[in-house]
Amino acid sequence: MSFAWAFLSGIEANNTGTGRLMQHLQDVVLKRGKFDGTIVYSPKGQSLTAEGRAMLAAIPQLVVFHPQLIGMRDTLMLMQDRATRALPSHLYLLDNSFFCVRSYNHLDHEGTACMRCVGPGQALNATLNGCQPWPERDPFASVFIAGLEELVRSGAVRLLAQTQSQIALARRQFGETADIAHVGLWCADWTTYVDAFTASGRAEGDAAPAPPAYDVVYHGSRDLAKGIGWVLALAARTPELRYLIPIDRGAVNVEAPPNVAVAAMRWENGLHEAVRSARLVLAPSLWSSPCEGALIKSILIAKATAVVDVPSAFSAEIPSNVVARFSQDPDEAAQTLRAALAQNWRPDPAARAAWVSRFRAFNEGVAERLLPT
Repeated sequence: MSFAWAFLSGIEANNTGTGRLMQHLQDVVLKRGKFDGTIVYSPKGQSLTAEGRAMLAAIPQLVVFHPQLIGMRDTLMLMQDRATRALPSHLYLLDNSFFCVRSYNHLDHEGTACMRCVGPGQALNATLNGCQPWPERDPFASVFIAGLEELVRSGAVRLLAQTQSQIALARRQFGETADIAHVGLWCADWTTYVDAFTASGRAEGDAAPAPPAYDVVYHGSRDLAKGIGWVLALAARTPELRYLIPIDRGAVNVEAPPNVAVAAMRWENGLHEAVRSARLVLAPSLWSSPCEGALIKSILIAKATAVVDVPSAFSAEIPSNVVARFSQDPDEAAQTLRAALAQNWRPDPAARAAWVSRFRAFNEGVAERLLPT
């Protein structure tokens, strides 16, 4: 069977961040009746049989999501095959695997984003720093980065970016002539929360009863690039405050100061309420992150949300009267946190509402930008 288009993803529609994007894309495809194409889920390349590869190599439009979990060798070979047929491929940038073998450009012992490998010919720095491919230990990761650079520069691969900051990073990697489109990001569960925010004119947390169980709630995973180590260092410097670190995996292995509760918890079984009721929610990614569900949902639901000041991240595009911005240095951040709580800092209601409206107006149309007209 032949198709006009296909989405190829290493992550299925599920409750992860990418999975919720795929849920949204599925929903739009069904609503629009776009049955001239298909969505292929191929974790570890399991769907890339000879027949499947031939089909994907020949269709007019292919959009690839998360090559790490498809398999970087298979993904690169597919895009190269299409290039020989004069068929360009589209790569949706979910993270920074286009220049960083770790995908999240952050070194565990550092407090900020790592830029050592941005730009042509810089991949040797990954070896010098002992970087291992993630989320899969794919030995082909560095070859993929080099091959992708060649394909993008030749015009055989078009890049699809979530944010302007991600476009800036891609320009540093691939040059000013690279074909990069700003398409945005929307996850299936965001619609409900944005609808509720828009209908009420305020976040859920604004109506939460006081006093909350915790002063500060961390909203992120246990990956150091997401800022969990930074939060633990911050908590150690503010022993008078009560912290919650909810982790969906490996919670018992997190060593924390006595003022930190570490709990096995997901959004659906306690984290939503914790974010809603806390005095302040931290979404402190230390890498050059694009849109992250933890940050978006915190803005929509929490009384107040804070990020770490990372100039190359999407959070830097959000106004400082919508999110508080803390230093990468935990000592400085501790002073800012105390002051914010003492002053009962809150985002400006009009500024937050305006930002949410603008964010939705552009990003909810991501599927229309990815599907053929």
